[in-house]
Amino acid sequence: MDIIESIFGKTERRSYIDYLKDFVRDDKELVEAVAAFVGANKKTVKTWIAGIVEPMGVRKLKLLYFLESMGYEIWEMSKADKIARECGSLMAFSIVNPEELMKELDIPNLSYFFRLIFDGIKPLDERRELMKIVYEHHKPKLKEKSYLFRLFKEKIAAERVSSEEPEARKIAITEEKGPQEAETQEEPDETTVSFLESEESPADEAEEGPAIEDAPTELEPSATAEDSMPEEEREPPKLLLPITRNQIAARNGLS
Repeated sequence: MDIIESIFGKTERRSYIDYLKDFVRDDKELVEAVAAFVGANKKTVKTWIAGIVEPMGVRKLKLLYFLESMGYEIWEMSKADKIARECGSLMAFSIVNPEELMKELDIPNLSYFFRLIFDGIKPLDERRELMKIVYEHHKPKLKEKSYLFRLFKEKIAAERVSSEEPEARKIAITEEKGPQEAETQEEPDETTVSFLESEESPADEAEEGPAIEDAPTELEPSATAEDSMPEEEREPPKLLLPITRNQIAARNGLS
């Protein structure tokens, strides 16, 4: 038992099926990608995700290496000897087919090889040296495949970040402003438009007509001393348009 387990208790390990679920996330294209890599159909992969059956043999090996290449730490292979894991990648990434690899490694059958990977059986020194030779021979091709998988991993990660950013922004606004303010901030245009419409609506003006009539406005002229003067003594009004003398006399009752 390590220090962390002694202090906090034993933590529950996540299985490779948990990681498979986390990677796929109900994405049909990713289900197809996994199925194509392991050499199975989509229905089979879905049964793994649902926990109905478990992958076996080469398919399980391929699935574990696939998830590991996507950045997951697969504890099911943590016991394996380093060189055994390296040779396992040659099979998982289809650098060498299983039968040819067994011949090159001088291993009698796949069952023994899987025990090296999954059960952590240590290979004999002679076989270990042979495994190193075989791995170094195929390593350049493996590097090419690893590069492609790294690009695929980065692509998936970038797509997930871009799809999660709006939701993360929404959560951040809600936490900072509060639910009510965040709701208002999300729809500023609609609120502004409705507010302007309510101000300029003729119906609203008609409803509030009496209140407006009762209130004094600056446009209404107030009574002055000139209003009490006889009409003859008042100054003729100032007109902006040209007007004749006869029109002035007629306006003032002199015609």
